Amino acid sequence: MSRSLFFLSLFFLVSCVSVEETQMEKFYAKNEHREKIYRFQDEIEYPLLPPQKKIRLPYPWELAEKSAPRALVSSDFSCKGRKQHADRVIMLSGQEERRFSDCEGGEAHGIPEITPILLTLLNHIQETTGRHVVITSGHRCSQHQRYLYPGDLTSSSLYTVGAACDFYVEGLENSPQTVIKIIQEYYRKDKQTAHDPSYTLFHRLPLDRSQVITPWVNREICLIVHTEQEHRNPDNAHNHPYISLLVHFDRLKNRSIESELRQALPAAE
Repeated sequence: MSRSLFFLSLFFLVSCVSVEETQMEKFYAKNEHREKIYRFQDEIEYPLLPPQKKIRLPYPWELAEKSAPRALVSSDFSCKGRKQHADRVIMLSGQEERRFSDCEGGEAHGIPEITPILLTLLNHIQETTGRHVVITSGHRCSQHQRYLYPGDLTSSSLYTVGAACDFYVEGLENSPQTVIKIIQEYYRKDKQTAHDPSYTLFHRLPLDRSQVITPWVNREICLIVHTEQEHRNPDNAHNHPYISLLVHFDRLKNRSIESELRQALPAAE
């Protein structure tokens, strides 16, 4: 077949298709029937019921979170430092005097030996309430401690030796004094401390004028409730109260933890 004959055949075929489509459109247009739909102004097909609030069913992972809390272990006290945190700067007369960067967190450095009473008390709270204890600030390396408190030139703290933590209890976030009573009851019922007033009696010892609620202290621990209105460090960036649990005496080793820290202060820089 010559090239001219091929193109002539192709043109004829396309023309036939175009004519056929045009004829079909004319046929549809001729046979199309249109009818207006009339409705009354207030007419509705389905009645509109007043809206009712429905309780959202929990997701599977939410149901899992409400299960019995697992026992806390030393790794739950890992340092909360994060390298992506913005540097904190101390200014003097409009000039930058010192700059503090955060650490890389607990994955980058180890966790010291956690004072046993911390684990005992927090797990006792979980067992008593059936709720999760959330540790917001556990062990702090010296770099993270300085990042949290850049005005303090020392890096020694009960947090740096695994003898302190900040926490709250899920579902009891706004009832910290209920948690305080659970800790007090532990000392009154425990066989090792039940008959020792130095453990069962908690004194109210004001530590700082900025404290809204006076702390509780016995021979072994100090409990401080921080309200939502008080200044807080970046580890506790939430909007409800939390509790600081400080261990100042290690009864298993019969030693004062605070005295050892005070001895280490002159060398800490």
